[in-house]
Amino acid sequence: MDDEMMSFKKSTLPLSETPIVGKAIKAYLEGSSSKFSQLYTYPTLSQLQNKTNERAESRIDRQLLVDVIRSQYASLEANGEHVSEAVMNNINALLEPSTTTVTTGHQLQLAGGTLFFTYKILSVIKLANSLSSENNQRTIPIFWLASEDHDMAEILHFAANGKRYSMATDWKGPAGRAITQGIDDIIEQLKIDLPESSHKQEVLNILTAAYRDGNTFSMATRMLVNRLFGRLGIVVLDPDDVRLKRCFIDIMQDDLLNQTAFQAVLANLELLKDLDVDQVHPREINLFYNSAGSRNRIVRQDDTWRVLETDLQFTKETLLGELNLHPDRFSPNVVLRPVYQEVLLPNLAYVGGPAEIAYWLEFKLLFETLGISYPGLVLRNSFLLINVSTASRMEKQGLNDQDIFRSFDEWVRNQLSVNSADPFKSAFSELESVYHPILEVMKSTDPTLASSVNAELQKSRKGLELLQEKWFRAEK
Repeated sequence: MDDEMMSFKKSTLPLSETPIVGKAIKAYLEGSSSKFSQLYTYPTLSQLQNKTNERAESRIDRQLLVDVIRSQYASLEANGEHVSEAVMNNINALLEPSTTTVTTGHQLQLAGGTLFFTYKILSVIKLANSLSSENNQRTIPIFWLASEDHDMAEILHFAANGKRYSMATDWKGPAGRAITQGIDDIIEQLKIDLPESSHKQEVLNILTAAYRDGNTFSMATRMLVNRLFGRLGIVVLDPDDVRLKRCFIDIMQDDLLNQTAFQAVLANLELLKDLDVDQVHPREINLFYNSAGSRNRIVRQDDTWRVLETDLQFTKETLLGELNLHPDRFSPNVVLRPVYQEVLLPNLAYVGGPAEIAYWLEFKLLFETLGISYPGLVLRNSFLLINVSTASRMEKQGLNDQDIFRSFDEWVRNQLSVNSADPFKSAFSELESVYHPILEVMKSTDPTLASSVNAELQKSRKGLELLQEKWFRAEK
């Protein structure tokens, strides 16, 4: 396999020509030709460069940001990890007023989870390098840990060679604070299951170090990204930090008292209703409350704020007191998380998959309402590696790149239409030509007879469709 990968052919397929993207992303990719172009357009490199001055001049507390990142990497080094010179240089460069960032993020899935994890990181590194080269000003790639997500069921597993590997925990709080346990059992099974290669032991060593018992999931994911991509300069940021949350108090307070985000996102969704965008549904309050081992929604009932599934409740005065004393106990949901990111970073762009970009499209009016710069939205690159034997089989079957994205039935129908004498190709149009003159004669005699002719036409069409389906199944 290693020898096969040394030499390969590359072909490129536009994302818009695949069924992966929905109406919203297709409109976004169409740019100026879309009727939604006044709201959203896919940014060019030059357009992102034009945001540089705007973001460099934004009121980012760079010293605080760098202090937090340095302390997070210090804990990494305390665990025996080497931090590359490229990463340290990028962290220090964030102190410079002209330095900007581009960001991606992901759940803290065990071993990175799906390949989307890798695609996003490589895409954001490439974008940062391109902007730095073209702009003669440094742009830093940032990996934002989704450390406050509490959907542990999505995080505790990964798949390799068709087999699923899992950890177990009953933790219900922010995922980044969960403790890893059980990696040794997974490693022993991987030793058996993984095929032999020159990288097998290296992979096992990385997983063993990152997920050793006692690490948090935040630490494990930072170590994983550092081991795999640190030499390329990507900087990992964990936003679940009380010092960073203090920068977000004003917006969290506004959400608790005024529900600004709720109204703005609803208005944005109305503008996008023709695109079937419903990735995220805003709530009146878009914050969770972190307590010992749990993360629960905050709701308002008249003049009382309650934390669901707990006995906790607050008056306005006690709530604001809690927010100012313990901002780390308040956790943004999917609506406010993008806002939190842009408050902390001098960010030019967010790099994400189609589903992520679709929900970011819901937030532009929110950013405008809050007076916060809205980043360019960049779709991550996608890759598919096809080995030699699979490519050979595809060639024998006449499969091309687009065929990979078709359903099996769709591909079979296409093959039959190309390679078989399809008796139904012209049958439907001929049926119309038979009934049309009959319809005209009947209408001229008695207009009320038209419905009878149309009914017979539909019966005949239905009969042909049933015969076509039987023929298709037999040919398939």
